[in-house]
Amino acid sequence: MKKELRLRLIKKRKALSDHEREEKSKGILRCLELLPEIKKSKSVLCYVSIREEVSTREFIEKNINTKKIIVPVMIDNQIVPCILSSVNELSPGKFGIPEPINKNRYNGEIDCILVPGIGFDMEGYRIGYGYGHYDIFLRNRKGIKIGLCFEAQLQKKFPHEQHDIPMNIIITQKRVIRVQKNI
Repeated sequence: MKKELRLRLIKKRKALSDHEREEKSKGILRCLELLPEIKKSKSVLCYVSIREEVSTREFIEKNINTKKIIVPVMIDNQIVPCILSSVNELSPGKFGIPEPINKNRYNGEIDCILVPGIGFDMEGYRIGYGYGHYDIFLRNRKGIKIGLCFEAQLQKKFPHEQHDIPMNIIITQKRVIRVQKNI
């Protein structure tokens, strides 16, 4: 079931033109910037977007001098938070995902965690690529978990498992959804 849903949602995301994706990403980032949780945060873990994901590059560039920007890096098949000092130090890593050349690990608290997904549901659950890396990473994290997706990737509800970690907030280009049970 998840496999078919994943394929259907990827197809929806790919159906967006580059221009649509760029415009919708800008709308999502505007909503993100207005969140009180982001405004007061000192540290944000932010995925570095690839392919058809909601673009995070502008958010990173805008906030890198005022907040501690941390990016996920795959080391030994698990996500390790690493400090990003400059977007110029990004280089393709595992799965082609840009990561800092200097893998300076971050061990402090993370106020907000921006999470990519192929799809999200109204209860905050996400469908990723099926490896479980984010669920493992998020399991014991206290930071506010924020899923970024295009409206077309949002579903009313889909099956989830006990190990799946829900988001606290989901942002699309049309709305901000606060998942009540998680805030």
